[in-house]
Amino acid sequence: MFFSKRSNYGIQALVFLYKFKDKKKFFKSKEIAAQLGIKPSYLTKILQDLVKEGVLISTTGPEGGFALPEENEDINLLQIYSFLENKNLLSDCVMGWKPCNADNPCPLHELWDQYKINILEKLRETTIKNASHTFWPQFEY
Repeated sequence: MFFSKRSNYGIQALVFLYKFKDKKKFFKSKEIAAQLGIKPSYLTKILQDLVKEGVLISTTGPEGGFALPEENEDINLLQIYSFLENKNLLSDCVMGWKPCNADNPCPLHELWDQYKINILEKLRETTIKNASHTFWPQFEY
């Protein structure tokens, strides 16, 4: 798995917020967590971090919660990963060798470099908006 649980949950929550933006403006983290089967306290921290990064907006009160602004619907999956993690995606050696680079390659270095290029390109192309229409589960709310 390339994404950590943190990134996976963040992406799933963003897709959920996009898919149901017409139902209501703001969703409580507990509502989102229940739909995704995620522990609410863990998801709340992820959503708060996405607010700090400017990806989501939030408000307090009875009608408060989290929302995905329209201008952020085209943020791509690689950007989301960057917002939530403290390392570059796919930067580690596929075989776990340290160091592994062009000067000191592992046996799979060249092959893995080609895969990484393709994976990173696909992640740059895939936005929250188009992810919600293609390969994410059909949420019901």
